[in-house]
Amino acid sequence: MNNKRAKSDGVLPGVAVGILVSAALAAARWALSGMALPEAIEWLPRAAQLLSGPEQWLCYIMFFAGLFMLRARLRSIRRGQDAFALGLLDSDGDAVLLPEDAKALRQRINQISSGRDVLLWRMMDAALRRARVNWSTGDVGEALSGILDIERLRMESESSMIRYVAWAIPSIGFLGTVRGLGFAMNALNMSAEADYLKNALPWLAMAFDTTLVALVLSMALMFVLHRVAKREDELCADALDYCQQHFLFRMRTTS
Repeated sequence: MNNKRAKSDGVLPGVAVGILVSAALAAARWALSGMALPEAIEWLPRAAQLLSGPEQWLCYIMFFAGLFMLRARLRSIRRGQDAFALGLLDSDGDAVLLPEDAKALRQRINQISSGRDVLLWRMMDAALRRARVNWSTGDVGEALSGILDIERLRMESESSMIRYVAWAIPSIGFLGTVRGLGFAMNALNMSAEADYLKNALPWLAMAFDTTLVALVLSMALMFVLHRVAKREDELCADALDYCQQHFLFRMRTTS
């Protein structure tokens, strides 16, 4: 199960896409640099300069790696949401469940789930295993809470790498800014007085462009991360409500 998650985290496809995007932007910049453009699109070389450079390329690679990791988590959320339509438990809310039903219910869930590794199946499996040992609403409720806590810890752990990527992107941008300012200062020292601005301005533009690109990419990645985290919280809440309504609240205990 963990190996499947590791293989589908989306890092390698994201890095590949980031490299392709960076290469395309670099090629576009080099192609535009020697062209005579109509006045209406004279802004294209400036835009190409904004979107290309060593630090920007690294930012793009990390951005798409984070984006594809989030894409993999969204796919996992969709699989978890699809599980509610499988009918793992009888939807008849008036029917009560007895201790002798636990084994048959677990067999039914295993048969319907067909090896699907989704949150709802894991929660129901834990609840039924506990119910077979002790048919108690308190024990089953604790089992559901325990597996839900574990799932939330796992989700938090998976988010840590994406949060690091979102933090690293603006840091790379600041490094590019420092590098650009350093080259600009060196250009001022090496240039004649009349050529100060001419030689320094390209490096200054690169310095601030790098920070701009990094901040925009980081903000976009953090927005998607928070949207995915919200979807995961909703999935956890829906799974707990399903288990309570279809199993826990229907358990008949004997005194």
